[in-house]
Amino acid sequence: MIKNRKTSAKLVALIAAAGLIGAACGGSDGETADTAAADEAVTTEAADAPAATEAEAAEAPEAGGGGFVIALEVPLQGASKDASEAAVNAANLALEQAGGKAGAYTITTKTYDNSTAAKGGWDDATCAKNAADHVAAADEIAVLGPYNSGCGKIMVPVLNQDPSGPMLIVSHANTNPGLTKAWDPGEPEIFYPTGTRNYGRMIATDDFQGAAGAQFAQKELGLKNCLVLDDGQTYGVGVATAFKSEAEKLGLGVIDGGSWDAKQPNYTAIFEKAAADSPDCVYLGGINDNNGEQLIRDKVQVFGANDGDVKLYDFSTDSSYTLVPGGTAAMYVPTGHLVYVAGGSLYAVPFDLGSKTITGGAVPVVEGVRRGTTAGSGYSSHYAFSASGSLVYVPGPVSGAQQNLMLFDQNGAAESLGLPLGAYLFPRVSPDGKWIAFAVVDAKETAIWIYGLSRSGAAQRLTFGGNDRYPVWSADSTQVAFQSDREGDAGIFVQPVAGGTAHRLTKPDAGTAHVPESWSPDGATLLFSSTKSGRATLWIRSMRDGGVSPFADVPESPIPPNAVFSPDGRWVAYQVGQPDEIEGTTFLQPYPPTGTKHQVARGGRPLWSRNGKDLFIVPGAGRLQVVGITTTPTVSFTNPTERPRGFGEAAPWSPRTFDIMPDGRLLGVGL
Repeated sequence: MIKNRKTSAKLVALIAAAGLIGAACGGSDGETADTAAADEAVTTEAADAPAATEAEAAEAPEAGGGGFVIALEVPLQGASKDASEAAVNAANLALEQAGGKAGAYTITTKTYDNSTAAKGGWDDATCAKNAADHVAAADEIAVLGPYNSGCGKIMVPVLNQDPSGPMLIVSHANTNPGLTKAWDPGEPEIFYPTGTRNYGRMIATDDFQGAAGAQFAQKELGLKNCLVLDDGQTYGVGVATAFKSEAEKLGLGVIDGGSWDAKQPNYTAIFEKAAADSPDCVYLGGINDNNGEQLIRDKVQVFGANDGDVKLYDFSTDSSYTLVPGGTAAMYVPTGHLVYVAGGSLYAVPFDLGSKTITGGAVPVVEGVRRGTTAGSGYSSHYAFSASGSLVYVPGPVSGAQQNLMLFDQNGAAESLGLPLGAYLFPRVSPDGKWIAFAVVDAKETAIWIYGLSRSGAAQRLTFGGNDRYPVWSADSTQVAFQSDREGDAGIFVQPVAGGTAHRLTKPDAGTAHVPESWSPDGATLLFSSTKSGRATLWIRSMRDGGVSPFADVPESPIPPNAVFSPDGRWVAYQVGQPDEIEGTTFLQPYPPTGTKHQVARGGRPLWSRNGKDLFIVPGAGRLQVVGITTTPTVSFTNPTERPRGFGEAAPWSPRTFDIMPDGRLLGVGL
């Protein structure tokens, strides 16, 4: 039997509704967010919960005589923070819309964080402790969650052995098949020691998702040859394997691209290699947080932009046809219209449900709706309609470009530089404070541009040839160093701002990428990182004789050092990370190195203030802290303090995405 204080069928329905609204594809084991499941594969694998007996019902509180709690299990730290908060909000919204009731009983929620800052995601011990707390809490009647399948595998058997009967747990996000069906040895029986199923989920499992992707590619899109990549993690490998298996059955060609390394700065080589086999689709098995945004950008640079159509799929005939060429993010609304996004505008066309045809011309509804900007968001757009036809949306640009370069003061207030919206990356302010350099991504390539802060004119393109990224200014503000693949490798080049040709500074070994990090104030030294097989080291290049050498006593790390000289050139701040950490730890060494090392604080991507008295660090997603620093007569640090942050986020293995102006304002990419 299911725990007797959970016998209300209406309560189960409420939990299911909250799970459906909050559905966000969660990962298996260590993953965070999965790709969306195909509609035909989505099922509710409900637990076998027998109805309450009369004796059990008699044990429940009288109608209107009590209240219960639904526990919400999510990781609120690390890369899954935003998705988890969205799931919590959705569950609470569902409860609010139900009047806070399940039948005659008052229902509230209690949110549990199953993550830790050290792991930057869900944690085994925390999941186990939370499960024990659920069992011990007399007023808790069910659990909605957890987000990650690995956490679910820890919690389910604990809740299954609740002394007063198996406690109901419904996940909005678990995708690992073994929780509900035969998969790994002993699964799923090992999760249900009592023999009673107390677990259900609201999303398709990994095996369904991969197979559905292959069916969609072959049957609906009519594709012939797909490049398949995975991120090397349990979920990604699982769905990619299922895609390839189903593709073989369907006669869909597969180009096996293997796994992408999340720590690499770019992936153009992967797509350039596959281009010879002429794929007409790319299937990515993995999660957004494994540098997916860069992967998609490089895919677009090699294979071109993602063009889509609004199509209608007929399940009865297993066929589809195009309704709106060039449209995306479509939905039918109760007013009798099909709405969709083209560019950055929302359009509506009259649509007859009976004949399933468009019956009139398109009219614009809103000019400027924000679209998804991260890998995996695809053509998502930020709008929704209510049942009565009311529209809510997030304003955005009319063009497909989503970003702007912004200045942020110490209170987080933003001021636009007034440049056209575009895909901007890695802005850097010149030492004299008169210029900024930044990378611009388009459908063909990435280039370095510069912009004069005292001018009213347009930005100027500085580099031509290949993909150029990660600008770093020289001390006299006359040159910009950058990474480029123009000669077939990821080496470092330098180019004068006043014009002229770029010349090479470093030539990496095969499979190695060099990224410029900081140019010393005296102009004599360039710090750069060297990354191979996901491991980064810090190096020194003499700008006088061209010699290179490793920076003393900076260990190899899975994230780049993001090293930066102090304004007086006497110190270097850098980060070191561990594979299970979402952000690095900042350290300080004198320059030239003496063997002395100081740990500053947890948090990475250090940036000096212009006066050298503070270090800015990033302790976690969406956060920014300031650490006061004194270097004479001895080195000391203040405790980190939070500072409002308005600029966008980036993966820990990405170079720093912000810089500082002479007046102390921060330069970053905003929306």
